Amino acid sequence: MLITERLKEQNDFSKVDTIIADYFLDEDSEWVEKSLRQIAQLLFVSPSSVVRLCQKIGFEGFLDFRTAYLHELDYLSSAFGKIDINYPFDMKDRNTKISGKLKNLYIETIEDTFSLLGHDALALAEVLLVKADDIYICSAGAPSDLARAFQEKMVKIGKNVLIDSRMDVMFYQACYAKPNSVFLFISYSGETETLIRIAHKLKERKLQSIALTSYGGNSLSELATVTLYLSTHESLVHNIGNFSLYPSVLFLLDVLYANVFSRNYEKHLADKIKYTKEYEKRRKSYNPLLSGGEKNKDSN
Repeated sequence: MLITERLKEQNDFSKVDTIIADYFLDEDSEWVEKSLRQIAQLLFVSPSSVVRLCQKIGFEGFLDFRTAYLHELDYLSSAFGKIDINYPFDMKDRNTKISGKLKNLYIETIEDTFSLLGHDALALAEVLLVKADDIYICSAGAPSDLARAFQEKMVKIGKNVLIDSRMDVMFYQACYAKPNSVFLFISYSGETETLIRIAHKLKERKLQSIALTSYGGNSLSELATVTLYLSTHESLVHNIGNFSLYPSVLFLLDVLYANVFSRNYEKHLADKIKYTKEYEKRRKSYNPLLSGGEKNKDSN
């Protein structure tokens, strides 16, 4: 979850916490140029109160909070200048006007996701998937459908990919998975309790994991071996359709699949074509509607 959202939600904040959070959210506060002591004096609070707020939202202190928050603010100001990602169209829009706005949103989402894709992180994720005997996908909510599309692609090039919608089953998989297994997490917030429990078990067992999650730091990214960031301009709650989340997840999953495929391009291509032809031939020979009826079936 973005620092901005944590400051706005103000979960379990005291009155003093709220005063400090609102100050950091104020674009005109010029807090960047001030020291911890100067901020405390300006708000009539103690420096320790500012530090406690930083710790409450997941940081060790003011300095690492400031560094992370400045990176986040820079990221948030870098894209989606004309598109309201949470409300990309309004009640008066219809037909081609809506489709045009969504087209632009998709383009900007992919470009934004690409801008967050670090070479070293992607290379490590690729190596983990290539070397893994078993790949487990843990996804909470709607992105599970996209994960199954990724599973289908990977299975067709010989990779064993397992998905289960029940998180208790995935937890037990984490308990018993072979040492050469990799877990792939998909979570926008990075704070889903069941996924965090699985990630802790993997950390305990020293198993590798890849997280597809929001930019800005969260519990899941801290536990994962490597993190690939999703486009993170969309609000978790205040939106009308998660229009950015889906293309961002799909893009990263396709990038991972393409990189695994390219590691042994000629073999993967030959095998995929060979087995697809074999399957389609057998499907046709056993399907009366495709093969000409029972006569063909009896001849086999």
